[in-house]
Amino acid sequence: MPSLIAGLQPHPGFGKQAAALDGAKLSKRSVNAKKVTDHHAILPTGEKPWQLSADLQAIYDLVAGRMLEAFSSDCIKEITKIVLSSGNKFVAGGTVIREAGWRAVFNDPEDDKKDEDNAALPEVIKDEELPVADKALIEKQTKPKPLYNEATLLKALETAGKEIEDEELREAMKAGGLGTPATRAAIIETLLSRKYIFREKKNLTPTPTGLAVYEVVKGQRIAQAELTGSWEKRLEEIRSGASVSEFQEEIKAYTREITQELLRSGKGVVLQST
Repeated sequence: MPSLIAGLQPHPGFGKQAAALDGAKLSKRSVNAKKVTDHHAILPTGEKPWQLSADLQAIYDLVAGRMLEAFSSDCIKEITKIVLSSGNKFVAGGTVIREAGWRAVFNDPEDDKKDEDNAALPEVIKDEELPVADKALIEKQTKPKPLYNEATLLKALETAGKEIEDEELREAMKAGGLGTPATRAAIIETLLSRKYIFREKKNLTPTPTGLAVYEVVKGQRIAQAELTGSWEKRLEEIRSGASVSEFQEEIKAYTREITQELLRSGKGVVLQST
């Protein structure tokens, strides 16, 4: 890794960050052979790129920049919360970046904007009395969540299950989510090819067919994220010596159960196993 990082020192965008890592203690968070499953990380080969089109250069820069981020130091923030009492309690929060660390690689202005929303707060002392310089009542309306695009849907698949109440099931899904890094994009393409969703500019929108299938399955076990969590938990138990045949019988029983649920719905739904 040090040689690959050193090879990026001539890079016009990342040269300074690559030079800063020369001789530094590299983060090892991304290096864990036990967690390499379907695919190894994508890394530059060390060959100097030349005569790349704008699109190819952008992809190369994404890979190279992410590598530098992965081996850079942590971003250190100072998070402050002030609780004020004046009949009612009011809470103010703020964030200040003390050491940019990995965030210095791309220096994304969107990240800076997020920090502006959590502006720095003045230093105060506990039980200090503060004058009220001004006050105002502001009315706002919450907005519905935006439609998914492919990037946000992939992220949702990766983090699915984080709101499961059962701690063991939530922990079982913590490292996996729904699908694997190798199959999540294929899941989206399958939904597109079956016309359950369609692309509308950058967004993904459900079709009438997709909504009809959703209405059929939304309250049934086949649509529950907990199901994946329970299977992941059982697979962990099998790795520790639990019975494989018992798990196979559970899968057979589950298949019979969801088939009966769908048949009772009175609507034709085609099941495809994976």
